[in-house]
This record gives sequence, C-alpha cells and structure tokens, in this order.
Amino acid sequence: LLYKYELPILKAIIGGETEIKVLGKNYKLKIKEGIENGTVLRLSGRGIQDYNGAGDLFVKIVYKMPKNLTKKDRETITKLLKTKNFS
Repeated sequence: LLYKYELPILKAIIGGETEIKVLGKNYKLKIKEGIENGTVLRLSGRGIQDYNGAGDLFVKIVYKMPKNLTKKDRETITKLLKTKNFS
C-alpha cells in the first residue's frame, strides 16, 4: 500500500515525529532532519491484510509548501535565507 503524505517543509528541515492516519489507523513516523522530497518510508506489516498476513505500508514524503504567509512569516524566512545554511 502506498500513501502520499504532505509533510510541511519546515518539519522536513528540522525533523521530528509526526502522526499519520491511514485506513482508519494512526501511525507515528520519525522524520529525519533534512528528509528529501520524494523519500519513501517503509512500515513493515502495516499495509493491507490478506491471506498471507499484512503487507507493508509505504509512505511517500511530499513537501507541503506554506500558503498565505503573513508579513512576519516572510520576515522570518528572509532572515533565514541570509544565514549560511539557507543561502
């Protein structure tokens, strides 16, 4: 089973835990700092159940871009863009 998860871009940068809901079940994902757009995470045995047992659940990470930025948001991002890691 392949599930596309829209991960907020800032969460992709700093990493951490997030929770997804697939087919009525909640799963926690550990997001590594700097995860790349398009990365596929595998959750063994968490996919669709069949006569052989449960298959794997694959989670494709797709960056979610912020919309409707406030003036303060833009100022913060502009400051970040002036730093070494973001230029």
